[in-house]
Parts: sequence; C-alpha cells; structure tokens
Amino acid sequence: MHGTGGHGEARFGHVREQFSDRYTVITPDCSGSGLTPLHADELSLDELVEQVIGAARAVTDEPLDIVGFSLGAVVAAAAAAEHPALVRRLVVINGWARNDDPRQQLATDLWRRLAAIDEEAFAAYSALLVFSPPFLAGFGSGGFKATVAGIKAEAWTLQQIERDHRVDISDRLPAIAAPTLGHRLHPGRTDPRRALARDPRGRGGQRVRRAGERPHGHLREDDRTR
Repeated sequence: MHGTGGHGEARFGHVREQFSDRYTVITPDCSGSGLTPLHADELSLDELVEQVIGAARAVTDEPLDIVGFSLGAVVAAAAAAEHPALVRRLVVINGWARNDDPRQQLATDLWRRLAAIDEEAFAAYSALLVFSPPFLAGFGSGGFKATVAGIKAEAWTLQQIERDHRVDISDRLPAIAAPTLGHRLHPGRTDPRRALARDPRGRGGQRVRRAGERPHGHLREDDRTR
C-alpha cells in the first residue's frame, strides 16, 4: 500500500518482479491515486482499509501479506486490526500510530496549509520533507527544479495529507494478530514519526529494523541509486 501523494506502481512497481514468482502481487491505488477516482470530499481511514481489502479480494481468496509505506503503513496496520482472519503477515515501513509528536504536527500542518498559500512553496517543501539533501543535490540545480515542478497540490494529495495530520490508530493496535515486521527510521531531522512497530500490539510477534539516518522517501531514493 502506497503513501501520501503516490500510487501503487510508482511506489512498488520496481520491486514487483522480485516477489511475483512466489506471490500474487497486488498494488492498489487508494481513492484519488493512480487510476482510482476521488469520490468523496474527505478520506476516512475505514474507507481506505476497505479499498485495500476489496482490491485484494477481487484478485484472491488466499490469506494476505500486506506491506504498507508511510500512510499506507497506517492503512495496512488498520486493515490487519480490522480483518485479523484475513491478514497473515504485516510489514509496516515508516508508519506511525498517532500524530502526537509536536514537530510532526507542525510539519504536516505547514504542509497542508502551503498548498493554499503558494503551490511552488508546497512543492519545494514536499521535496525537502521527503528526500535527503544528498539525493536532491544529485539532481543538480536544473534537475531539482524539474523534480519540484512535477509535485502538484492535487485535491487527492491534500486529502491524504489531511489524513496524515489526523492519524490515530493506537486503540486498534492490540487487535493485530499477524506477525509484524516494522522498518523504521532513526528519529532524525527529516522524519520524527512515531513508528507503528514501537507500539504494543496483541497476539502477533514483531521485529523492528532501524533504518539509520535515512529520509522518509528512501525507497524511491534506493531505486534511483541502484
């Protein structure tokens, strides 16, 4: 499950072949992302959960191993809590259980407000929020400007940012039964988010992998630097 401002193909398309020989790989787009239309004025977490489960059930009746990145990790964890009999394993990458960190609250609040003030500033801030300085520097001045120009304050992106800002699934975590692997950042300058894997859960086992000083968008950075 992809994160804010992305879609399934952009986030996971480059790794699909590494799993498709053993698994049926499904990369759904949540409401507004990719080819999925935005059909509501506000995204609810429960709606996103049911979209993920519905997309999977349209393809297979087998148990699900769900991988989620960023907001997608929040959705994946909520799906595992809501449908414990369906979710066999859970992987959460750079997720958070609740937006109660003051710095994170400031970052997401500024992110959503910039879109109404200055779309170019919104795009530049998005790049600074997600990517590391070395990665952005690698584009050069012209490449950086082109990258920023491709970031748009679309209605669906803003709804996903709003969902980021109001996340709180802490009360759902004890219902997760699936064994869980959490991949989290070192709490650094670019992303202080509270990792899902740090929170207590119910019957499922868990392992946490610390990614070190890496940016929130490291999956895309890793893909670009191979």
